[in-house]
Amino acid sequence: LSCFVSMAGRALKNFLRLSTFHGQQGMAFTKAVKKGTLLGICKAESVVPEPNKYTVEIKSQVHGRFPDLDFLNHCCSPNLKLEVSSSPDDTAEISAWTVRDVAEGEQATFHYCTTEKAMDEPFECFCIFGASNRPRTCLGTVKGYDFLTEAQKADIDHLVSTEWKNS
Repeated sequence: LSCFVSMAGRALKNFLRLSTFHGQQGMAFTKAVKKGTLLGICKAESVVPEPNKYTVEIKSQVHGRFPDLDFLNHCCSPNLKLEVSSSPDDTAEISAWTVRDVAEGEQATFHYCTTEKAMDEPFECFCIFGASNRPRTCLGTVKGYDFLTEAQKADIDHLVSTEWKNS
């Protein structure tokens, strides 16, 4: 957790720690956090034209590698929004914001379709709750934003980064 630093100079590691959820590694909140909290801003370690499992789409044909995001798992009802921004030279950064109050120990998640128009590796979602506890908004198979229905896009519109959506 080296690249995320909040506006107040706090590192992301002050908010999150590596943990295990349902047999899978993820990030857990180390303390309760209020809705609208900026957890930090991260600059891309590298920028590449093609997506892979570990990149985040910044804009069309620009994908950033953000190692601190490796263990932020997907959820169709997430507690984080990732706001992407880029510059003309294709450097990129992401800011992470809480979208609701979060309890200590809760898994930190974001909706992968808010940062990928087409997933490099689509996967079956269990919304961190397990197959029997899926919320109404669960997509089932996560393929990317371009594969969502208009209703599904409307459900996550508040989570989509403005710059990314307009790219």
